[in-house]
Amino acid sequence: MKKLKLYIPVLAIACAGIVFSTTSCVDDSESQSVTNLRGARAEQMKAEAALATAQAEAAKIAATAEAALKNAQAEAAKAQAKLTEAEAAYQTAKTEADKEKWAAEIEAAKEAARQAKADADIAVKAAEYKLDQMKIQAEMDLLNLQNELEKLKNDDPVLTDAINKYSTFIGEVNTKKTLIAKKNLDLTKMNALLADKTASKEELAATQIKYKNEQIANITEAIEANKIEIANWNVLLAKGGTDIESEIAELKKQKDDLIYNKSVDVRKALDVAIDASDAAKGKVEDFRELGTVKRYLSYDYDKQISIVEYYTVGELKNNLTDRKTSLTSMEKSLKEWETKYNKAEQEIESLYNAYLAAQKAADDAYVAYNKAVDQRNAVYDNPASTQAQKDAADAAVTTALTAWNTAITAQNDANTKYTNAQNDLDNYQAQILYYKGYVADYKSDIADLEKAIAAYNNDSNAPRTLETAFDTAFAAMETAQDTYSDLRAEIDALQSEMDKLSNIYYSEGSVSLDYIKDQIKILEDVNIDNTNSIAQLNRDVNEIKETKTVDIALLKLDITELEAEIAKLTVELGVAQKQADAAKAIVDARTK
Repeated sequence: MKKLKLYIPVLAIACAGIVFSTTSCVDDSESQSVTNLRGARAEQMKAEAALATAQAEAAKIAATAEAALKNAQAEAAKAQAKLTEAEAAYQTAKTEADKEKWAAEIEAAKEAARQAKADADIAVKAAEYKLDQMKIQAEMDLLNLQNELEKLKNDDPVLTDAINKYSTFIGEVNTKKTLIAKKNLDLTKMNALLADKTASKEELAATQIKYKNEQIANITEAIEANKIEIANWNVLLAKGGTDIESEIAELKKQKDDLIYNKSVDVRKALDVAIDASDAAKGKVEDFRELGTVKRYLSYDYDKQISIVEYYTVGELKNNLTDRKTSLTSMEKSLKEWETKYNKAEQEIESLYNAYLAAQKAADDAYVAYNKAVDQRNAVYDNPASTQAQKDAADAAVTTALTAWNTAITAQNDANTKYTNAQNDLDNYQAQILYYKGYVADYKSDIADLEKAIAAYNNDSNAPRTLETAFDTAFAAMETAQDTYSDLRAEIDALQSEMDKLSNIYYSEGSVSLDYIKDQIKILEDVNIDNTNSIAQLNRDVNEIKETKTVDIALLKLDITELEAEIAKLTVELGVAQKQADAAKAIVDARTK
């Protein structure tokens, strides 16, 4: 069958029906052709740059998440060390004040550990969200690039063939790059969980289930894409397998309708669903920030939120009463310490002055003693001195020495009293700061509890109402995401089918019925294998759910398998990139 040209040369169109001179027609047409080509090339390059940027951003996300997770793990380790220290100190505390102090340290360490885990969860959630957004952006940039490439086609069969190949291979490159980024993020999460020594068996099991469910979802998506291709091959088979050109045009029409019409509405619906889900989740998180959470039970990795037990209104009111009672006790203790401090502060000056006076008295007694010694020496040195004078001089020295020793003792006593009083003053000040901190904490707790009670509005079902609203919004978002993913799979399947038919058309001009049947058989066999894989994965999930636990060895095995998948995809990416580069080189050379 003679090949039909899909595109009529621009020059022929420009000249058809023109009544001006031939020279004028050629000149004007050529000028316009050059202008159109230059504009198309510029748009192509812009589209290529946008796609490369989106792919590069997607590749950075896993690395950023890994750094955030490592930082969170370091903070969790610090919190655990502080918790161990505080618990040990609490056991050996001898006074109620010390017990209260270390009990507070224990709660602070626990809160720091919870915050570190929350930070890690937030980092993962942010990375997953950003990766989803960059994947969508890359797909849109890819579609834009493929459409710009279509505009470059003319009656040059070599260029058309190169564009078809470049469009196909750059699509494969984009798919593999975004998939590698996704799997790198999965690997980061699994390695982080493996490194988390405090992770429970249930958390490990939840991660395993999530990983296997993602595999099921990916395989299911592949099955649906294959079904679309099978349907398209069957259409061509029913037509006798000869009219490839019209079939390509029909597939392109279907694809363009999905891209420019249906996908716009579906994407808008997805954005609305995402915003609604985020808003509902925000209300739940804001409610929890008010101190309504009694304890953290586990973590929902799909919804990226902790599963918690809430206080009832009655429990919150009891807690409020307890806090107010404790606040009264703390304020009373604070007042006592402040009274002691004020009294000690008033006494400290007189004690200090007494110490200075005692010090001066000791200095004066020392001077007096030295004077008595000098006088005695003068008496003994005078040959005319009588024994009575010498005895009197000795007695004066003895008296002065006794007075000096007495003054030194008084000085030491005064110094001891002043030093003890200063130590008491410092201790009182420390106790005041300690109790002021507790008073501030209890007042803050009371304010939070009052806010929490107000948030409940005397309805203990208030948190459940918010949680239900979030569950509903999240389910709607998942449905919207599935709809969008199905649409993307349909678009990709149409593009894949177009690429296959285009390659056949430009190489052979027709396709045999046997070839079509072989393609259908291959796809059906692949779907059978994929269906069996899903069945095995479901069995794995059920087994994990039944035992509620999972071996560390199994997690390590999944990590190894994931690393192997990434390595395989990286090799395939290299091949696809080389093929895309080779086709692009021809496109660039033919459109200069």
